[in-house]
Amino acid sequence: MTSENKILSHKISKYRGDTFDFPFTTLNDVVIGAGSTIKAGIRSTEEGAEYSLFLEFTIETDTTEIYFEFPAEETAKLEPSDELELYGAAYVLEVEVTASDGYVITAFQEEIEVRRDYVHE
Repeated sequence: MTSENKILSHKISKYRGDTFDFPFTTLNDVVIGAGSTIKAGIRSTEEGAEYSLFLEFTIETDTTEIYFEFPAEETAKLEPSDELELYGAAYVLEVEVTASDGYVITAFQEEIEVRRDYVHE
């Protein structure tokens, strides 16, 4: 995997308190090798902010597709994006791949919108 081989990007908008499933596929069928460590995190752009959601795992077989799932009880803790905007901040989702040989690449980074879920507000 090289820095030219980024993950497909698309606009992400999710409801707070819903399960946040995030599937994606590599561009040009680039293979992420077995033994690679995958990290995915969502955090605010506010200075000093820690990850609001974070997953890390090692894949067992070569793949061109990765699937993340953040549970509803965790996404319920996120502030709606319209509240973050009051402070000039937003949420960013980032995925990092560390190959078994130590090569590290940020495979995906994009701002996400967390919408209000009025049933649970």
